[in-house]
Amino acid sequence: MGLADGKQANVLGAIPRVVVIGGMHGNERTGVHAAQYIKNRALEFACGSVESVDVAFGNPRAIQRNVRYIDRDLNRCFFYDYASPLTAAQVEGRVRGTREYEMGRALSLRSELGALVEPVPMLIDLHTTTANMGASLIVSGEDPWTLDFAARLSQRVPDARILSDGPSPNFQGTSGSLGRRHLTLEMGPIAQGTVDFSAVERMLAAVKEAIQVVDELNRSELQSLSRAASSADTSSESMSAEASRLEFFRWLPFSIDYPRDEEGMPSVALHPTFVGSDFQQLALDTPVFLGFDGGVIRLRECSDVAPELLDRLRAGAKICPVFVGESAYVEKGLAFLTAEVVTLDRRDALL
Repeated sequence: MGLADGKQANVLGAIPRVVVIGGMHGNERTGVHAAQYIKNRALEFACGSVESVDVAFGNPRAIQRNVRYIDRDLNRCFFYDYASPLTAAQVEGRVRGTREYEMGRALSLRSELGALVEPVPMLIDLHTTTANMGASLIVSGEDPWTLDFAARLSQRVPDARILSDGPSPNFQGTSGSLGRRHLTLEMGPIAQGTVDFSAVERMLAAVKEAIQVVDELNRSELQSLSRAASSADTSSESMSAEASRLEFFRWLPFSIDYPRDEEGMPSVALHPTFVGSDFQQLALDTPVFLGFDGGVIRLRECSDVAPELLDRLRAGAKICPVFVGESAYVEKGLAFLTAEVVTLDRRDALL
């Protein structure tokens, strides 16, 4: 059953349109090439009730120069008030008066996507990282639809891990505000400014699977509404205990920076055993940094480690580092971020 009527689709909560963005960071070439492929073959990616797959390129000037950004990180510029929407003409005027390219680009991109009055139904943002993140499915929120979507997709993307920003989205200014539903597909490790053809293929396969999952959920929602109308909705009861169990990683507000010298440069390196340790469980004595004099700095010895993080580890919390050594984060004062392993029974969320 197609959903040609956009008004009906919005009422039902189904998603008739998916927008794919590549090149939010201009030197993440794998996503740029994957987006170009999808743009050239959009009809191959449309699927059933998902009738439209549109493609946009986040930061054209940075893509052209093969740099992350021109003036500032575009993925920290998406601040917008839907309660006071702008017209396309107002956006054009503001863009002309904006000194920093990315601040203007965030507005013009929103206008191009038709996301001035409300977000697009579904956004897939393609990224790569120099960290050992594998195929990470980063979602915003933990509502039943999002958890179901992530669970289904993770079963179809080899070695995928789900990373959530928590029950309520916490990261401000990111591309997440462009979409009512949002997936950041992050792949690594991939060197900046390069194209990894095998990663392009994996990214394309993941996008195609994601759109197919959206179509399945669209159809499932229609069926659920039909069952509810006949008082026969037993979806939460029919899900098996094994199928309902979902393990994922939830962002924590704790990060660690490199010790730095008087000029603000990192004065140590990541410990060789810590490099590539994304999603591996942390311990108080985990060697994190290695000084150039051979001295080892363990997690509990890091000067900026949050006491709450140490307390949670002592209490037995399963906490892992993520984006370990991401090269673009050095300027942001980050050596790595942290996430906690969470296990949920999705049947509870469906009740």
